[in-house]
Amino acid sequence: MRSFPFHGLLAAALIAAPLAPAGATPAEGEALLMKAEAAIREGDSTRAVLFLEQAYAADPDPRYIANLGVVYERSGQYAEAADAFERYLASDPEPSKRAAAESALARLRPEGLIVSRPSGAAVFIDGAPEPAGRTPLRTRLLAGPHTVRLALDGHLPADAALAVEAGQGFQLERALSPEPVDAGGDRRLAGYLLVGGGAAALLVGGGLGWLTADALAERDAAASSTAFLDAQNRANLYGWSGILAGAVGLGAVAAGSYLLVTPADAPAEAGVDAVVVGPGGVGLTGRF
Repeated sequence: MRSFPFHGLLAAALIAAPLAPAGATPAEGEALLMKAEAAIREGDSTRAVLFLEQAYAADPDPRYIANLGVVYERSGQYAEAADAFERYLASDPEPSKRAAAESALARLRPEGLIVSRPSGAAVFIDGAPEPAGRTPLRTRLLAGPHTVRLALDGHLPADAALAVEAGQGFQLERALSPEPVDAGGDRRLAGYLLVGGGAAALLVGGGLGWLTADALAERDAAASSTAFLDAQNRANLYGWSGILAGAVGLGAVAAGSYLLVTPADAPAEAGVDAVVVGPGGVGLTGRF
């Protein structure tokens, strides 16, 4: 059985004196009090808690609650200890006992600092839906393990485990990483724009091809040299423009398809290092 030695000011104030038999204590409560005292000497905190609770039920004297707080703290049950001391303070004890209980609560909930870089992050403690504040945050936490999440717009959230020791201040500091740029989203948008623009250019090239054929037909049916030359010039203009539109359209569709079917971090294919989209149009850079 693990032993929890009792010592110090609080033990002297709240255990040594109250555990002494008191003439005003009912017989049942006094018997249970003596059993709790024996369990404390044996290091059996579980039985000590049981006897003190039974003593309080038999004789609702706040001193039993104060002793419960001490036993809970010594056994590492900090939440139960804090609750017991708060119940004891609610009974309006005398000033010296109040000061001892308040000191115990301050020890059970030490003050510390939570910091983030950059500052201004919302601090969520133990999964709470609402933040306890924003960094830098000075706060009190109950002794024991805690989880802390720091959240700041434009940055990835940071989770941390925090072990708070009774009576010891704490400090938690975390650097927040900026959210990664969605290069894949920009890549997909460029791909769709290139494919759409390329398809439109191919349609224009097809229309120019139809006009070229029509101009050639007019040339072949021309009744004069002037009409022949005019139709020939139009056929040349439409034809070369159609070829250019078709080439641009095919290049844009190919570049857009490449952007859409390959991930942003994919290694370059043999002979092609990158597809560059800029104000001047689409370009392929590569090794051959």
